[in-house]
Amino acid sequence: LSAAGFELKLADTPEKLAHLKTMGQRRLFPISRDGDMVFIYADAQGCKCIYVGSQQNYQEYQRLAIQQKVVDEQHMTAEENRMAAETNAQMTWDVWGLWPGPVVY
Repeated sequence: LSAAGFELKLADTPEKLAHLKTMGQRRLFPISRDGDMVFIYADAQGCKCIYVGSQQNYQEYQRLAIQQKVVDEQHMTAEENRMAAETNAQMTWDVWGLWPGPVVY
């Protein structure tokens, strides 16, 4: 959220903390404020804070989330390939006996 430009606001008074606890927790949701759409992420348990962002911040958050998903998938694929290569290198396939030949139709 911070990387997308959302502003962190601490619940630094009992009133703010009480209000924070009434919000949907740990998910982004839109609200209308003074005629503008803003996005809020509330966390009463963790940081005792809210993150507040504009439509532009939300779009940047979505872009970053997609970018992170791609990176995560690339890491997962690389790890799967590494594990497969290690397994292949460690296996003595001859212990399994004969392998069927290619299927000819």
